[in-house]
Amino acid sequence: MEPCVLSLHKTITLNTVLFNNVLRNVDNKTAQKLLSDSTNSIIYIALHMIDGRYYILDYLGITLDSKFKELLSDIKSIVELDKFPPLKTVLEDWKKTSELLLKKMSSLKTEELQKKSPVSFPIMDNTVLGGVSFLIHHETYHLGQLGILRKHFGYGPMSYDIETENSES
Repeated sequence: MEPCVLSLHKTITLNTVLFNNVLRNVDNKTAQKLLSDSTNSIIYIALHMIDGRYYILDYLGITLDSKFKELLSDIKSIVELDKFPPLKTVLEDWKKTSELLLKKMSSLKTEELQKKSPVSFPIMDNTVLGGVSFLIHHETYHLGQLGILRKHFGYGPMSYDIETENSES
């Protein structure tokens, strides 16, 4: 693995585990609750994060259709979403996209990452590496939001236990 990718690979690996941990034991009904009229639900943020993983994969040259593509295609805010998939399905798709993303990150070459990004992101580094860095940062931001919602709804803080994998929903 290229040295410039190592830190991002580790962050993606950690985010993969933390996504599972932050959703551990959260039930589908709670996942749809809103903290207020101006916040998103756990399930909405989780779906946005899955959509983000598909975006990163596409950005890196792996185009796949999300199983939630039709559900999210015209959605601009949570008030427009009237049906939600079970968290178990979201977690299964997270695992799939995580494996693909980690494999792709492992195969990237420095030359590819130093190319000008085809997309403009709100950062000073306009390379593909800068774009991936921003997108992973964005993902991490949403993990924090999920952690706050988890705690608010009585599930306690997110665990940093990296030895277990979430099989509950």
